[in-house]
Amino acid sequence: MFEGAHRIIRTGGGATSRINLNAISRQAGSSLDIQNGDIATTDNTNTNGIIGGWITVNGTDWAQNSTNAADGLITAFTSYSNDVWVHNSNVNVTTNATESGQINTLRFNTASNITLNLGAVILDSGGLLVTPGAGANTILLNGALSRSIQLPPAAAT
Repeated sequence: MFEGAHRIIRTGGGATSRINLNAISRQAGSSLDIQNGDIATTDNTNTNGIIGGWITVNGTDWAQNSTNAADGLITAFTSYSNDVWVHNSNVNVTTNATESGQINTLRFNTASNITLNLGAVILDSGGLLVTPGAGANTILLNGALSRSIQLPPAAAT
């Protein structure tokens, strides 16, 4: 998938077709939104519950491989940790907070102003999602937010 925002939709009343995406590869700066949780399958498996911090369902939820195996249906992830910041969690922010640590993703889906005072927060997947549910409210992030980067093994010398 090339850089930029991409979307897969299915049109036509009563349409039931599915697209098998097999293994999805992507370039940095690309994202994919799947219109509904019943129109595409993938061979990509989940990490910390989701396919990645770059793929969503209907712009409101992270995407997951429903079987976590080949040809799994891409569906909406629903097991968010509401305001609970623990390692590897996909946090749904609903209230103001002061936090630090390493999590998988951040999601803002509450129609209210939110202020987060962040120590060193690392997003393993790099995923930060502001959904239409957040409305035109202010989301203010104070502090340090970074993405986890895994370096390849060092070459033998």
